[in-house]
Amino acid sequence: MILFNNSAWLAGLALVVLAAAAAALILIRARRAGLNLHRQIADVRDEIRAARDEVQAARCEVRGTRGELQANSNEAASTFALLRDRANDTNLRAVQIQEALHRAEIGLDRMRHVEAGFDGLDNRIEQFHSRLEALRDAVRETSEFIARRPSHVLPVAAAALASRTDAELLEMAASIAILRPLVPFPRWRHDADLHNPDLTYQLRRWFWLHFNQCRAIAPIVVPWYGGTRLRTFLGTDLSSQIYIAGCMEPNEFAFLDRILRPGMTFLDAGANEGIYTVFAAARVGREGSVLAFEPSSRELQRLEFNLQLNELNVQVLPVALAETEGKAKLKVGGYEHAGHNTLGDFVYDIEPGGTELVDVRRLDDIIREQAPARIDVIKMDIEGAESRLARGANQTLRKYRPILLFEAEDASLRNQGSSREELVELLRALEYTMYVFDRATGLPRVAESGEYDHNMIAAPMESPLPPAAAWPLPESAPK
Repeated sequence: MILFNNSAWLAGLALVVLAAAAAALILIRARRAGLNLHRQIADVRDEIRAARDEVQAARCEVRGTRGELQANSNEAASTFALLRDRANDTNLRAVQIQEALHRAEIGLDRMRHVEAGFDGLDNRIEQFHSRLEALRDAVRETSEFIARRPSHVLPVAAAALASRTDAELLEMAASIAILRPLVPFPRWRHDADLHNPDLTYQLRRWFWLHFNQCRAIAPIVVPWYGGTRLRTFLGTDLSSQIYIAGCMEPNEFAFLDRILRPGMTFLDAGANEGIYTVFAAARVGREGSVLAFEPSSRELQRLEFNLQLNELNVQVLPVALAETEGKAKLKVGGYEHAGHNTLGDFVYDIEPGGTELVDVRRLDDIIREQAPARIDVIKMDIEGAESRLARGANQTLRKYRPILLFEAEDASLRNQGSSREELVELLRALEYTMYVFDRATGLPRVAESGEYDHNMIAAPMESPLPPAAAWPLPESAPK
């Protein structure tokens, strides 16, 4: 019984121990769970604090954003108000512009009605300005003419002179021949000095008129530049200047006087009787060279006489220069207008002197055959064929880059299918600068856009005219 009781006691004790152990284990586990829970609670608290901080920062940012949005809103409101005011102003201006456009349309309709009645008004205005300028020149020249015209009949003893033989008259005429200095001649024209009241001018004019009216072949030798002489024929328009006035194209010769130097090469296209050829040959000397081109047999014979008269060595080529090779019909001027020979038609109402079949050549081909070391100046006066010459001299002008002294007579050029505008554009395409002779000074200056003259100068763009070209005194004068 006591054994039973001990066993039971032990069993109960074991159960108590087991229960206590179980309780302790449970307590330990509960404690661990509590610690974990405590940690989790702490973590949650930290997260809550962080969230609170983030919320606080967000609140601050929201407050800042709200302030910025408010400022932007205020600015937007101000901008909107300004835009609204501008829109209102623009609408008002649009209405005003619309009204102005409407008035303009009414005005344009009226202008169209006016223009319909004045077709070509611009051309007429341009023509009016051209005529006005020509009228001004005519008034100026008339004033000069009146100032220089003799107020009474000068004492030319016409009856006594008319009783002399032509040989005696030519001898007397030669005794009073003059040579004008190589200085510019402002506003020069072809009939300059024909009415100069000086008695010697009037005497020379009487001799010229005498042979012109009787249509005599009256050769006379007159002094020319550089110590040379020229044989010219009284009664022709060329001699009217050379003999009566003692000059011909004085501005052009004054220019060449400043340009030509010993050793240069000069080409004379349209040499005529040789007034330029003789002048240039004397200036370039034996070290230089001159090529003269003259297709007319009459002028060729007179040219060769003047070369022999001055013992000058010049290469003369009896050809016309153009853009083709072959033959062409040359119209020859009559008695008074000897030298006005053309491959086209006469511009002025002159007496024809017949026609000649002449050789026509390209300058490029001739220069290729001649192969000169240099070409410094080319003078072109070929009665309207200047554009044709330029087209046939393209390679020569590009290679040698000479200065060009050329005639730009629009009517003559048009008779051969060109114009002064086309001629100038041909030269500008070859990179040349255009010059004209200033009417106020007679000296060369750069031509303005659309400005032309009877005679012009073209110089390579890379080599403008030297300062000597604007020197008013002869080359031999002290500087």
